[in-house]
Formats: sequence, structure tokens, C-alpha cells
Amino acid sequence: MCLFVVFATTAQDNANPAFTNRQGVHILPEHGDFALGFDALPVLNLFGGNGNFYQNTIFGKYFLDHDRALRAKLSFGVSNNAYKQSVANDQALFENPLNIDATVIDVRNEASHHVALSIGYEIRRGHGRVQGFFGGEVGLGLRGGNTKYSWANPMTELNQSPTSTVWEFQFVGNPSIRDVEAKLGNTFSVGLGGFLGAEYFIAPKLSIGAEISLAFWFNTTGQTETTKESWNQSTNRLETRHTRSHTLYNTAQHLSVSTIPGGSVYFMFHF
Repeated sequence: MCLFVVFATTAQDNANPAFTNRQGVHILPEHGDFALGFDALPVLNLFGGNGNFYQNTIFGKYFLDHDRALRAKLSFGVSNNAYKQSVANDQALFENPLNIDATVIDVRNEASHHVALSIGYEIRRGHGRVQGFFGGEVGLGLRGGNTKYSWANPMTELNQSPTSTVWEFQFVGNPSIRDVEAKLGNTFSVGLGGFLGAEYFIAPKLSIGAEISLAFWFNTTGQTETTKESWNQSTNRLETRHTRSHTLYNTAQHLSVSTIPGGSVYFMFHF
């Protein structure tokens, strides 16, 4: 749809910035206008009966003229997921081996965050309420996260391999070494790409738009820091160990290049 609108409108003259409705109110953006927008997908998704939310994105523009604009886009998100698993209560079974229904809960908490900012230059062409646009942008991004574990059966001198959830394989076992926390190495990204889209002005200075984009991203990722616990028989106490490693390579930093397509649907207010 975006491709059709843009190539169809480029064959026409630029829309008159003084284009008005029946009440004489200007419909299209003009020189010096600002614009502020947000994702339309969460709103449309709610009307569709689905409660899932998409990535939060805020759009901003400053119009150098009616057909040229500087633009910025801020995307961010935070997630926190908790997973629970029932395991046998070792203490209760020790006191009463017939109490096979005694259980406790292991918990795994996964948290992640990301933020990305892009700045670009936009060229617009259109006719009437329909405006096509294209341009280029550069961006910066940062993402990271951590995983924490809460074990119901503690490690003790008498129970050095307590009943615990083996999360990697989704079963219950008796490990002698358990994860306490894993801090993922932060990934810093720099991107360069282009975009193509269209807007339809449903009311004066109010539009709904859609765009597609393609960007080349250069990413550098730090090492993951893992904390594990185990019972040290030599010192007869619980000890924790900290290790650093990369998820793919045993290096302090990992550099990668990726090509990422994207797209968005949004509401935009001009003032």
C-alpha cells in the first residue's frame, strides 16, 4: 500500500499546503508545524478483542516546509515475566516420608529492557488528504536484561543437592550447583536505514499513517555475568561464584551486523 501511494503521488504536483475543509481550516501540515504521534496498533488491537500490546513508540516531526520535515522516533519497552514450578518439600519429606503431597514453589524471574532513538529527514509528496513520504534516518539502541532465581529448598550441610527445578530442560532434579542470577551483557547498536510510507488526514492536522523501513545495524554485546551457588564441603558452608562469558563467543565484546526490516501504524497530531 505504501509503495503504491508514494509512486502514484510522485507523478502529481505537491499538495497545496493551504488545502482546507469546508469550514476553512487547514488540513495539511505547514512550515513551522510540529507533529506528535504514537503507535496505533495497541488501540486497533484492543478494538479487535486481543489484549496483547506492542512495542511503545513515540513519533515527532518538525516541518521545514509543507513537503520537508525533520523527524525523530523513540521506541522503548520493559518486560518482567515470572515462571513458577512445584517441587517436593525436602524438609517436610524428611520429617514425614509419607507426606508425598508436600510441595513448595521455585520461581524464575526474567526482566528485560530496550530503548532506541532514531533521527531522520523526510520528503513528502501528495494530493489532497493523501500524503506519501520517504527518507533516511540514523539510530542508536540499547537493550539488556537479567534473570533471577528463587529456590524453595535451601542448600544446607544435610541437603547439599536439594530438589530443584532444572529450568533449561523443564524437569525436577537434584543439582549440586544452581544459578542465582544471570545479568545479560548490554547490547549497544548503531543503525542506518531508509523508510517509505503514507499518511491520510482524517481531520484537520490529524492523520493516520503507515510506514515500512529497512536498516543496517551494527551491534556490540558485552559478556553475561552469572552467579551460581553450591555447598563447599571443604569450608562446610554455602558459597557463590561469579563467572563472565559471552552467549556465543568467549570474548569481552561481540560485534555483529544485521539487516532488520520494520514497520509501524500510527496516529499523528499536527500543531
